[in-house]
Amino acid sequence: MTSSSDCHNCGAPATSGLLACAFCKAMCSDEGSGVACPKCENVNRHENPQCAVCKTSLTRGCVFCGQASSLAASNCQSCSEAFAGADERKSQRDALAHQQQTMHLVEEGIGVLGAVASSSGGGGGGGLFGALESLIEDAAKK
Repeated sequence: MTSSSDCHNCGAPATSGLLACAFCKAMCSDEGSGVACPKCENVNRHENPQCAVCKTSLTRGCVFCGQASSLAASNCQSCSEAFAGADERKSQRDALAHQQQTMHLVEEGIGVLGAVASSSGGGGGGGLFGALESLIEDAAKK
């Protein structure tokens, strides 16, 4: 005779935290789909942070906000960024931010050089300040 918590398919005792039998893999719950463990493939409840059988993590960290979300989630549960293509989008955003920061520094440098050249009476951008200004302008075009 089996108890109500035993698997209806094979009679094995239910494993706490699983939605499917750990032995025959038959669904033992009507809660819907769960999170399949990437290591042992047991179907865990969505709220499990780790597999009830092998203790493998069932979460992943978001590359944007660093918060953990379920492996079953398609988007970060904290910042809503999609996991699909996240590494590429993060790299592109970081590259763009770096480029914008570099341009800002170049613009500040040109302003400082212009002010120094004007105050030193160089005016026309000749000499050392003119050469430096030319180099910075060339870098800004790249």
